[in-house]
Amino acid sequence: MKIKYKLLLLLLVSTLTPLFISLFITYNTVQKRLKEEFITYHTKEINQLNKSLQLSITDVDNKLMSIYQTSEIYNYVTAPAKDEPDLVEQQSRVKNLLIVLSGSLNNYSDVYLFVRPLHKLYSINAHERSIQSTPVVHEGDYAWISKAEAGDGMMTIFPTAPEPSDRVQPLFFIGRSIPDIIVKKPMAVLGVSMDANFFGDLLSNQYEHERIVVMNADNRPIFSTQKEVDKPENFIEITSEKNMYGWSVITYFPKSILEQTALQTVKSILYWGVLFLLVGIILAMFIALQISKPVAQLVRRMKDVGQGDFSVKEQDTNLSRKDEIGYLANQFDRMVFKIDELIQNEYDLKLSESYAQVKALQAQINPHFLYNTLTSIYSEALDAGATSITTMIKALSSMFRYTIEPGSDVVHLAREIEHIEHYLLIQKYRFEDKLTYSVDIAEHLLHIPTVKLSLQPIVENALIHGVAGKGKGSVHIKAVEEDDEVRIIVIDSGIGLSTDELNQLALHLTNKVNFEQHIGLNNVQQRILHAFPGSTGIQIESEIGQWTKVTISWKGIGHAQGVNCG
Repeated sequence: MKIKYKLLLLLLVSTLTPLFISLFITYNTVQKRLKEEFITYHTKEINQLNKSLQLSITDVDNKLMSIYQTSEIYNYVTAPAKDEPDLVEQQSRVKNLLIVLSGSLNNYSDVYLFVRPLHKLYSINAHERSIQSTPVVHEGDYAWISKAEAGDGMMTIFPTAPEPSDRVQPLFFIGRSIPDIIVKKPMAVLGVSMDANFFGDLLSNQYEHERIVVMNADNRPIFSTQKEVDKPENFIEITSEKNMYGWSVITYFPKSILEQTALQTVKSILYWGVLFLLVGIILAMFIALQISKPVAQLVRRMKDVGQGDFSVKEQDTNLSRKDEIGYLANQFDRMVFKIDELIQNEYDLKLSESYAQVKALQAQINPHFLYNTLTSIYSEALDAGATSITTMIKALSSMFRYTIEPGSDVVHLAREIEHIEHYLLIQKYRFEDKLTYSVDIAEHLLHIPTVKLSLQPIVENALIHGVAGKGKGSVHIKAVEEDDEVRIIVIDSGIGLSTDELNQLALHLTNKVNFEQHIGLNNVQQRILHAFPGSTGIQIESEIGQWTKVTISWKGIGHAQGVNCG
């Protein structure tokens, strides 16, 4: 394959790969964010909808109470008049109250008043608007009577059974029994049955593309805007909080809408990507031609030399360039004229090659080069006014310098605390408000010797296995001096450790069992015991799901044998 095609292929691969990766990441990120925003928005919406249902039911009950508490209703149901004229007058007033009640209600199916002493049922249908009086022979035909009476005067809500009728079917019943305050027995039931129109005004057209299901306190569906979905896995289900009546609202939203929205976002990126790709291909072809043409001419000249023709002296226009190819052509000419000399100097060239290899090895990145690079980045960020970046780089540089600097393995506690504060500062930028920390070290303890880099593995475990596992938390570091030992205590509010995990760690720290994990803890333990003989070392306590406390104890000033702080 010619070099120009290789260059073009390399450009296509290097361009298309990040493009497709970017599209994939963008699509998933947008879809995830849309889903989170959608769930948050619709959870708020259906909670508000459920609250509106609660208010509507309360409004119906308040209107029931407006005639429930009247003396006309109470006297009629507890002590019907003996004389016919008085009874007829009582009935007339009660009917008028029922008519007033029906006129104040919206989207109801029927208004009912069952009078037990007379075994009579008064009803007003929302469509007919006329009051009907029906004798009740079998109370079992009216299930709502016994259920309302069981409420003992409190508001009762329950679903109603379908009726053999062509009109809109009632979905649930709201009512109260009217007890005789003397004999403490239910004497009547006043209630309203509600149909689908009750929910229609609340839902309006806002949810016409969604399936809304209203569940009662028994978690039974009362109303649904659409039939049950065929494939639930293709829908997002969002459930509201229960209202004061135990009702909840569930909405099902198709995932395809989120996917289409995310796809539309990605399409714009794809269009721009294709445009840039086409421009890149054109530029690549031009650049490839500029590179491949002089290279091909140089190859032809090399073939001539390979066939013994050393008479090639004049350079072509394309090979007289000042770039690397021109330099290569010039060197080739020098090689042609000095071939014999170059053969004689083969040994020198090999020495030069070895020297170049040494230089290449010396140019490899080392810790000091990285530290100097961080310092340069810090200066650039400082000039650019990137305060947070300069703070992080400064902390990281200090940590790096502390880590690589030569000297003793034992340092003053002040330096170790400064190092761990830099580490926590960097982690604070990562966790943001999810992490809080504090460092409480008495001034007189800061000059006590300790093992270098002994705190970082402990704090790292507190963040990775504790705080990060819980999503948020705190880390507190303090120092005390007890029983001729200095004790650094690291407490986190993370997920904690089980009893089995604590026992395994204890065995690991005493070298009674070998684990591939927790190498850092064991390393710190061994270094402390070596540097400060007779010290306690690391002790771990925890409460699962609450906290973990790691205590590092070592002999204080005057007990470190042969220790010299670096």
